[in-house]
Amino acid sequence: MIVAGEPNAFDKLPGDMVECFPEALRYRLNDDGSMSVIRTEPIAADVREGKDGRRNAFIKIVAGITGIGFDLFIQRDKQRRRRQAILASFISVLFFTIISGLAAYSYVQWGKGQRAEQTIRKNAAKTFFYIACEKIEQDRPDTALAYLDYALNLDAEFITARVRMFTLLNQCPWVRLVSKVKHEKPVTSAKFSPDSRWVVSTSGVNTVCVYEAATAKPVGEQMKHDDKINSAAFSPDGRWVVTASDDKTTRIWEAATGKLVIEPMRHYGKVNSAAFSPDGHFLLTISEDMTPLSNGKGLALLWEIAIDESVKKHKPIGFDVTSAEFSPDSCWILTTIYDIREIVWDVAKGNIVSSFMNHQYYDITSAKFSPDGRWVVTSSFDKTAQVWDAATGKPVSDLMRHDGTVNSAEFSPDGRWIVTASLDKTAQVWDAKTGISLNQPLKHEDEVWSAKFSPDGRWVVTASKDKTARIWEVATSKPVSVPIQHEDFVQSAEFSPDGRWLMTLSGGVARFWHFLNFDYSSQKMDVKPLRLLAKHLSGYEIDENLHVKKISSKQCFEITEKLMLHQNHPIWGELIRHYTNPMEE
Repeated sequence: MIVAGEPNAFDKLPGDMVECFPEALRYRLNDDGSMSVIRTEPIAADVREGKDGRRNAFIKIVAGITGIGFDLFIQRDKQRRRRQAILASFISVLFFTIISGLAAYSYVQWGKGQRAEQTIRKNAAKTFFYIACEKIEQDRPDTALAYLDYALNLDAEFITARVRMFTLLNQCPWVRLVSKVKHEKPVTSAKFSPDSRWVVSTSGVNTVCVYEAATAKPVGEQMKHDDKINSAAFSPDGRWVVTASDDKTTRIWEAATGKLVIEPMRHYGKVNSAAFSPDGHFLLTISEDMTPLSNGKGLALLWEIAIDESVKKHKPIGFDVTSAEFSPDSCWILTTIYDIREIVWDVAKGNIVSSFMNHQYYDITSAKFSPDGRWVVTSSFDKTAQVWDAATGKPVSDLMRHDGTVNSAEFSPDGRWIVTASLDKTAQVWDAKTGISLNQPLKHEDEVWSAKFSPDGRWVVTASKDKTARIWEVATSKPVSVPIQHEDFVQSAEFSPDGRWLMTLSGGVARFWHFLNFDYSSQKMDVKPLRLLAKHLSGYEIDENLHVKKISSKQCFEITEKLMLHQNHPIWGELIRHYTNPMEE
């Protein structure tokens, strides 16, 4: 093996090269062992840099020892190395195949697990959907929304749950407390302005104020009398407010500022009520004036409002009057005499149009014109209500009977129906022409003190001694909202003229609820804002223990914040803006 030096260096020109082979390798030996002069050709493996290299040097040595040719060894070595490469490739392919198979198996098993989980979630979603349907049947749309929301949380593609949530929101009106006005004493009356923006209320004190329904903020200054104010009402154009007081005056104020418009209209006794005619040309007051005819028992006076906005006494309209109202066309006045007799007066002529004794001399609790002014409906302590022809005083329908005093009766906006409220714990919708009940009674847990239609005639709102107000569908007489809870008896509830607000009076508080029912066609339903809105309106959710619980104020705030991100949504935007306005105390 050559590691240094130069083979046959002595045979070359003199220089610095050193001979690497000893003489014994360069010359043949004689028979006697002495060195001959015959040259040999040594076989050596050359491991010097740039020569055979270590591997070829090793093969040359092995070839020399075994007597096998170097080239043959090289070919065999190449074949061995090729076989090793093939084996290594085979092992690599086999390893990759095994790993790939294991990965594929794991993926298949994962997919099966995912599908199994999806199946479980879908089945669970169906279960919660069925529970929601049961809650709807139990008249609990709020908790039904919570279960539908949870079903969509489990399966966002659950189309049936989406549609049911949509239709539930569409079919049911929803109310949200927006503002409230607190009074020192119980509220005795409250009226919306014609445009539904403002409210004026009385509470047995000597001041009243106009408030914004949306914020409960005062609009102008307080309107002050010298004694208790008994009633307050807006003019038909909403510019003025008329008040009636125990200080023996009726006063007209500018609604926007609270400033007195004209001098007080003076009476000789307490003024119990005052109201404008629908056309705004007249003012009707009922007072306890001491005159030879009235003797302090309800004198109805008609005041004419001149073009220059001055007011002059026109004529007395009846004595012993306990209540009075104008017909819708302002041509007639309906008065209740001694609480037992109704008289219809002609405004222009001042004469009696019709007079009818009714209800077997029991006190009359309410009397209202129909929307077209043709009929009058009365309710009474005799546990009945009755429809009369205003022109003739003759009965139109059969008696509408309750099991207790009927507190109120009024026509629907189209005049087809009548709703009554009774101390027998029910309200009832009747056919105005026949006096036949439309459906089952609208039941409360205690006396029902008022019942009124919505402006579109689709709903009825009732107020009850059971401390709740409720909204009912006229067509079915079924409740379409959860009971609207209060801390005290609810003496009245009514819709605003535009139908967007609900006002309830309970104790010393007038509450204003935003009332809106969905009226959108079934377009593409984006489930995210739909679910947020449902949770926001219902106020309930399903917790980790699958129990229904009320949403906390913090969660409500977070939901509102998320809803605000969708306030420009093409379908839900307007509704979201309505319901995410914060209530101002």
